Amino acid sequence: MIRVAFTTLRADWRLWIGPVIVVGSTALLLTLVVTYWWSLGTPQAESTLATLGRSLDEVRASSYMLYVVIALSVVIVLGSNTAVTIRAQRYQIATLRLAGARPRQVRAAITLQVLAVSFVGTFLGYFLALPLVQPATDTLTRMSTRTDTHITAVADGVVLLFTLACTLVVCWLASFRPARIAAKTPAVAAVRDEPQASKKMGVVRWIGFGLAVSMVFMILIGAIASVFYVSSPGEAFAAGASNSITLGITLAATFGFAAPLMIPAIMRLWTSIVPPTRPAWYLARQSAFHRFALSSTTIVPLTVGFTLFGVIFGSIATWQTALNITGISEPLNTLDTYVVLTPVAVITGVGSVTNLFMTGRDRQRELALTRTAGARPGTLRAQVALEALIYVVTAGIVALIATIVTVLTQSVTYVLSGGPFAPSLDLTQFALLLPVAYVAMLLVVALPAYSASHKDLRSALTPA
Repeated sequence: MIRVAFTTLRADWRLWIGPVIVVGSTALLLTLVVTYWWSLGTPQAESTLATLGRSLDEVRASSYMLYVVIALSVVIVLGSNTAVTIRAQRYQIATLRLAGARPRQVRAAITLQVLAVSFVGTFLGYFLALPLVQPATDTLTRMSTRTDTHITAVADGVVLLFTLACTLVVCWLASFRPARIAAKTPAVAAVRDEPQASKKMGVVRWIGFGLAVSMVFMILIGAIASVFYVSSPGEAFAAGASNSITLGITLAATFGFAAPLMIPAIMRLWTSIVPPTRPAWYLARQSAFHRFALSSTTIVPLTVGFTLFGVIFGSIATWQTALNITGISEPLNTLDTYVVLTPVAVITGVGSVTNLFMTGRDRQRELALTRTAGARPGTLRAQVALEALIYVVTAGIVALIATIVTVLTQSVTYVLSGGPFAPSLDLTQFALLLPVAYVAMLLVVALPAYSASHKDLRSALTPA
């Protein structure tokens, strides 16, 4: 099966462009963080930190939050991205099954392909990161020490091996469930034109959802209990912000597990408010509901990115408002937040866009079918523009719900500790992120619409 796996990979290499881009972006960001962590252990760095009176663990602590946000984003994005790629290989998988390959062999072939793509993407990201390791190390050192201390970045083979090990493990975990489902799918079912993801939650999702909900309640109880162990308003405000950020990250994971139930409900609810007076809006809405698999894999990464941005900046805004009301003059530094959240924006944005890009051929066929039914080219272009809007707005609504819950919880803990009730939302981040995400998606979905509008119908309807 090794020869079959790599032969299929060479023949269908275009299908794996998306995962390579996502893995490459992840490896680039991970290389920067690992290089910073590794460089702090050199004798030159240790002597420099000693002169500043800082311990090694204290300065390295800033990299741990980056590990958390990168890991959360990568697992969710790669899971959806790999699932889209494997679904796009349904004809090749059906051919293997018809040729006599057993499910175990098909699964092994898919896993080998994923690991090979991970290997290539990691090396690509590592070498692209090399010119950036010194500026990144300087920035992270400045965040940790609050000084302009210079530490020489060391991106040697240890950094490469650690980055490679991390990406291989994450990619294998991300491909585990899609590969198992693809291997068990009968050949006849695999060649259907519209393989739809189940709108029901499986056992694994229910278990994950239950654990996530349990963690949410534990965090809420811990946040309320923590107010009895603080000795000053400033300490209470900092503890409330920390608990709310933890709550927001857990809510993002909870929404990810509940996506098959929650996303269609929210999408249907808010889109029903807009009357379907135009054919393009009706087609866009029905397409988003019909292609549930695409909708879910596109919206979930965006939701994670939007939620983390909204929660963290909302928590900081609430913290700052409480400080101002109580007369504590202590401006909070938001530069560190941008540094932490930049990897989230990159990974989730790239993941959502590549998911749409990899399904471009199927979308072209669907739009061409709509054209044969009498739709005009302008209607097709408006349809994809509105469909991209549905994805972005739905992700924004879910993120806004999580943000409101976290800032309200944070404000309640402030009141219990004797502080003000000052929930605040930093809507500037949503105002910046939503248009950028929409434009990126619009550029991707416009290509199938253009092809379906201008190509000969026979070639546009030809299966991929």
